[in-house]
Amino acid sequence: SLNTIFFQIDKENAVARDTLTKFSDMLRYQLYECNGHEISLDREVGYLRNYVDLQRLRKDERYQITIDVSGNPHGHTVAPLLFIPLVENAFKHLSHYPQGGNRVHVSLRIDGEIGLTITNTRDNRPRPMQPGGIGLKNLQRRLELQYPGRHELHIRESATDFEAQLIVRK
Repeated sequence: SLNTIFFQIDKENAVARDTLTKFSDMLRYQLYECNGHEISLDREVGYLRNYVDLQRLRKDERYQITIDVSGNPHGHTVAPLLFIPLVENAFKHLSHYPQGGNRVHVSLRIDGEIGLTITNTRDNRPRPMQPGGIGLKNLQRRLELQYPGRHELHIRESATDFEAQLIVRK
């Protein structure tokens, strides 16, 4: 079905074709590659990059969105889709300041351990209670089961910023 849609998009619309290709890659990754206990960190990084690229398309010049990877992910593994709840939350709760100053920064560090730090701006106003809120709880439970005694998850929140830092040790 996605291939049919791809070929219906005008060849001149490279952005739409590229977007659909990234979305297709993300679905393929979720459906076929995430069934085991661990996945190549290379593939997980690719998934995160595709997700960030798709989110970047929804935003305009008032949003600064960056993703940095330091170290070599090749040869490392991680539980599949471990990082995505934190990245999704950053975009879900991203500020919408009319004069700019809206940012999401995703930083992945690979050395003796794997460290993910995500920072995003947030609006300084009360938010109505929304159903859900289980993403961080589920992530914490997954970490306890898959990385017992080998992980740290730190959340820091201020009136204008949110930061999540996850460290996973092998």
